[in-house]
Amino acid sequence: MKKIVINDIEYEIIRNDKDCINKKELEEKEAIAAATKRRTEEYWACHEEERKQLEAQMESLLENRKHLNSQVEALRKEMDNVPSIAVRNEKQKVMGDLKEQLKSLGFFKGKEKKSIQARIDELKHEMEQLTSSIESEKAPLQQKISELMGEVRKLDEQVGTITI
Repeated sequence: MKKIVINDIEYEIIRNDKDCINKKELEEKEAIAAATKRRTEEYWACHEEERKQLEAQMESLLENRKHLNSQVEALRKEMDNVPSIAVRNEKQKVMGDLKEQLKSLGFFKGKEKKSIQARIDELKHEMEQLTSSIESEKAPLQQKISELMGEVRKLDEQVGTITI
């Protein structure tokens, strides 16, 4: 029992020592940060023109980034509105209606069932062709988006190098 109490007391002492060390480290870091801030302010006070140029450069880069992002958004919306998508969706709706008709037909309506099933199979084939068409229509848009995103990353790197 005494050994546990001793260990608890030692643990508390060690923890308190660590708290003191952490407090001193924190105070040192705060002092360094304050000194760095003061030196930075002094530097920019002496180099006001350079600061204005960097701020203008930063603003220009951010404006270009905003413009590129808006182009990317426009291309993404265009990808969502590829004409073949609307056609495929319409065919999908027709196919759903035909499947409902097929389900509602009775046991003795074999010819009608075959006819409807043939139409459903034909629509499936057309939808597969439309899906590949959609992908081919989207490919150049996706390529352009990738190029624009590459430009955005380059701008982000440039912005990251500017420190004011």
